[in-house]
Amino acid sequence: MTGSQWILWGSALSPFFLKTRSMLDYYGWTYRVLPDEGGLLENLSYALRWWSIRSGSSAVTHPRLTELDELPLVPYLLGPDSINLYDSSAIGEWLDHNQHRKPTAGPIPGNIQVIAGESPEIAPLLPDEDPALRFVIRLIDEYFDEFGLYMAHHNRWKVSAGDNRAGERLAHEMRNVVFFLRPIIARRFSARQV
Repeated sequence: MTGSQWILWGSALSPFFLKTRSMLDYYGWTYRVLPDEGGLLENLSYALRWWSIRSGSSAVTHPRLTELDELPLVPYLLGPDSINLYDSSAIGEWLDHNQHRKPTAGPIPGNIQVIAGESPEIAPLLPDEDPALRFVIRLIDEYFDEFGLYMAHHNRWKVSAGDNRAGERLAHEMRNVVFFLRPIIARRFSARQV
């Protein structure tokens, strides 16, 4: 683990994970996806950090937790200096306000606006200059976070019941964490999805 490394912790089975990954790509951040891309020791190190956050031993950087919050299974964006973020919408908001932390030296994404003589800027996900547009974007985001998730799960539970491979995919992503439990996870997770 290097001091400037960002980790997206979670599973590609989660629409919230995919949304977070898309936002990181939009902003051109470099990051690694764990546990899928990690080895045993690295995954165990980040799994301990994840458990520490979930148990309340480590603080969440953003959003601020209230007594009503429950830390979801995925996604988490884990950064240097004990930066611990969760919740895809909150991560997007944090990214809008923390571009100075961007750990990339790669090519400039196509969504960058360049003004002659100035450094390139990425258009924010939530525009500050138009409160009405900002509200509509948040409303659509919240709608799809809630209702869109139910549509995805309904499709997963009802339409694809006969050929559900979610358990196999999850077990494969976590292969360097769960080892011999892979067949059990594959079977139980898929059965839970039907």
